[in-house]
Amino acid sequence: MQDFVFVVTFCYILRFSQHAIRPLFVALLNLTQALTGAYLALVMTIFDL
Repeated sequence: MQDFVFVVTFCYILRFSQHAIRPLFVALLNLTQALTGAYLALVMTIFDL
């Protein structure tokens, strides 16, 4: 199932990469920052920093 999702996502990226790679990259960067922030907040909550 995970492989299927990966393949579909990969095909989607390839199909739209010609005219959408920059917004996609920005969205990915924002998602990464959000996940990092959430992870840090969780760690700080767990260890009570």
